[in-house]
Amino acid sequence: MGRMLRVIVLAMISTTTPAWAQGATSTFLTVGAVRQGLNEALVGVQNAMVTAGSEGRALGNSLQANVQNVISDIDSRLGKRLEYTFDKLDDTERQFMVDSRDLIFRTRAASAALAGVIGDESRRTIGEADIAAYNATYSLPCRTQVPRVVYWLPTKTIVKGE
Repeated sequence: MGRMLRVIVLAMISTTTPAWAQGATSTFLTVGAVRQGLNEALVGVQNAMVTAGSEGRALGNSLQANVQNVISDIDSRLGKRLEYTFDKLDDTERQFMVDSRDLIFRTRAASAALAGVIGDESRRTIGEADIAAYNATYSLPCRTQVPRVVYWLPTKTIVKGE
C-alpha cells in the first residue's frame, strides 16, 4: 500500500510540475532534498552576482534574501522532519514545499541569467524567481502578502511625451 501511494504521489508531482522542471522532480521528494536544492541554488546566485553589474547585483540581492527566508522557514517549520516526503505533510506544508521546489528551478534559471548580460529577458527571469521565493514564504497562513513591484517591462516608458 505504501509503495502504491508513492507511485500515485510521483504521478501527481509529474503532472503538476512546470515543463521546464520536468524530469528533475524525482531529486526533490523530501523536505531535506528541497532544502539542500535551495542551498545549492542560493550558492549559484551568489556566484553569479560576483560577475554581475550593479543592476544585476541589486536584483540578485533581493532574490538571495527571499531564498534565504524560504530556507529559514523550512528550518523553523519542518526542520525536524527533513526526511519526510511530501505525502506526509499537511496541505499547507505540501503547498509550501511544492512552491519551494519550484523556486529551486527558477533560482537556477536566474543564476544563469545573472551570469550573462542583464537584459529584459534576464530581468524577467530573475523577477519571476524572486516572485516564486516571496510566494513560497508568504503562502504560510500566518503571513499577510503585501503587493510589491518586482520588475516591469519594457524598461523604458514615455510618460506625457517625455
